[in-house]
Amino acid sequence: MKDKPEKIVILSLDGMGTDDYRVIEDTEGFKYLKENGSFCENVRTVYPSLTYPIHASIVTGKLPRNHGIVNNTRVQPFRKNPDWFWFRKDIRGETIYDIAVKNRQEVASFLWPVTGRSRIKYNLPEIFPVKPHQTIVSQILRAGNLPFSLELDRKFGHLRRGITQPFLDDFVHESALYTFTEKNPYMTLVHYVDLDSQLHHSGFDSLEATEAVLRYGRRVNDWYNMLKEENLLEKTLFIVLSDHSHLPCHTVIRPNVFLKEMGLIRLLEDDIADYRAYFKSCDGSGYIYLDNPKDETLKKRLRDELTVLTAYEENGIAGFTDGETAGTLGADPSCAFMLEAMEGYYFDESPLGESMEKIPENPQERKNFLLSSHGYSPYKENYNPVYLMAGPGVRKNNEIPHMSVTDIGPTIAKLMGSSLWGTDGRIRYEMISHE
Repeated sequence: MKDKPEKIVILSLDGMGTDDYRVIEDTEGFKYLKENGSFCENVRTVYPSLTYPIHASIVTGKLPRNHGIVNNTRVQPFRKNPDWFWFRKDIRGETIYDIAVKNRQEVASFLWPVTGRSRIKYNLPEIFPVKPHQTIVSQILRAGNLPFSLELDRKFGHLRRGITQPFLDDFVHESALYTFTEKNPYMTLVHYVDLDSQLHHSGFDSLEATEAVLRYGRRVNDWYNMLKEENLLEKTLFIVLSDHSHLPCHTVIRPNVFLKEMGLIRLLEDDIADYRAYFKSCDGSGYIYLDNPKDETLKKRLRDELTVLTAYEENGIAGFTDGETAGTLGADPSCAFMLEAMEGYYFDESPLGESMEKIPENPQERKNFLLSSHGYSPYKENYNPVYLMAGPGVRKNNEIPHMSVTDIGPTIAKLMGSSLWGTDGRIRYEMISHE
């Protein structure tokens, strides 16, 4: 590239769909990005539309089936709290931050998914406790940069209240701004989670969600004003993106209860003792895995049962595909089947309780339910994230009608003067200046 950026700042606003973006698009940070850069308000995400697969797709340009992060969490039927895909080693292929490190440029990352134990110098990875002996601090320290994490905890730890929002984002925001000005990294990756958390727990049209959207706008403004004050605005490739949207929920479906009733899951008290088929949730979709993937008789039996279940709208399942077809959609081809929930429904992988349950009206009884969710097919209507970027090499005041999140990594790599190989996405040359 003729005009390479001196700095790269990438802000991910988790859970922000196009309708949320409309609320804050006229704030000064977003106005700058639109007037001085290229943007798309109709981005196609990946399947399943979950945070970890999407963020891996953003930095690699690959679909989940090819980079290997096919869910947020691992298939661990015998554990109530499975491990997440926290570590860089789980991603197959090169990332944009690997390119920076290879070129001896420093990278800073804040809660960016799947970066644990990476070569990122200033790394505060997203990782949290799933076992009784673990704490949020101990988990971050074992996966990130120990001295750096301790420094941030001393300076800004008072802002955080565990993983409760918006306090976690307050901590991340101040830590990221501080690191940018004091450590001078070439690339900064920041993952904000406030809105996603509020949508899940407070609901689609809740006041809490609206306030989280407004906080996103203020955080983008803070970055815009800081870059302006540091005389770096026009020298920085400044990117703001989201990973997925949300859809409101009224009913939870528990496919493992169906499988238990079919005799395919055996419980010992409330724990799974063994299984022949197990459902792994992606919230709006999910996988069925077999203990013996070559059991064709069981596959036929399950196909017949699923055909009946999806024939009746009241069962809340929009449809299903086999593993091979799921792979063509970008999901995990090693599953036996992949299920898609209807709008208003989401999946839970517990084998306990009723196979379907309406979300209670009483707020005190709703704490263990998702009031809004994602993970659905990226082809659902009104379900798109957004992408905006401005800076050296970017065409100004330029809107493109559509793109995929897999196009983001290759396009950023091109603006860095490099390239990502073996991607499913493509360089969006229409967003790049030819002057």
